[in-house]
Amino acid sequence: MSNFFKKGQRESLKKQKKDVKKRIKRIYQIMDELDVVAAKMFRTGKEVTEENVAELAYEFTDLKIEGMESMMLQGKIHNLKEHYGDKEVPNDIEAIRRGDFVTSEEV
Repeated sequence: MSNFFKKGQRESLKKQKKDVKKRIKRIYQIMDELDVVAAKMFRTGKEVTEENVAELAYEFTDLKIEGMESMMLQGKIHNLKEHYGDKEVPNDIEAIRRGDFVTSEEV
């Protein structure tokens, strides 16, 4: 193989890795935004079902909520319900990730 051909392969691999890195970064951004949206939806106290999850989410985000996002959002809300129950959900998203909570007596 010539050096010219190898250089083209290296550049192609570099471009592919860069594209993958961008896609992964975008996925993590979406997941972080879904954390925030799930916490806001849980604070409203409205019942979230498969039919109304997209409509309720549009109040808090401009993300297009479809199949996978809908399923992830429902799972995050379910986890919040299990973890917090009747306790108040903190406003800080990092506190939610750590599992901190505020009881109604402390508010």
